[in-house]
Amino acid sequence: GQTSPAVMMILFELDEIFTFQNTTLVNTIVAFALLAVLALTVIYFALYRFALRPINTLRATADKMIGGQYDQRIPVSGEDELGKLALTFNEMALAVQQREISLQSAREQAERSDQVKSAFLASMSHELRTPLNAVLNFTQFVIDGDTGPVNEFQVELLSQVVSSGKH
Repeated sequence: GQTSPAVMMILFELDEIFTFQNTTLVNTIVAFALLAVLALTVIYFALYRFALRPINTLRATADKMIGGQYDQRIPVSGEDELGKLALTFNEMALAVQQREISLQSAREQAERSDQVKSAFLASMSHELRTPLNAVLNFTQFVIDGDTGPVNEFQVELLSQVVSSGKH
């Protein structure tokens, strides 16, 4: 026998098709938006944990060092670029701390040297002034004629001795 093709028709209202399409579109957009928000949240927390937090720690530690707290160090969290940066920063902080200690020691030594120099100059000044005053007084006695007669030329020379000694 002969078979005839069967045809089947399904009737749908166009409103039902548009409603189905709109519902599917809205559901797809909402699902995409939720996945995008979730992906951005995960990216932000990963970026914060692995980049922003270490950089903020580095900045805070640098600010403390600027304030004079040279014993500050940054925890090294890994072998990545930020870990290497933290390691280099800690080496720099150690060098700065050691230089600060050296400078403080040199400053204290310079202050002690200045005190010793001042004491030495005061002592030498006293030790030199005492005999010089005696020389000036005896020279003045000679100028005044207390030890015998002197001529004008001798008075002029002795006056220069007194003037230089007072200077």
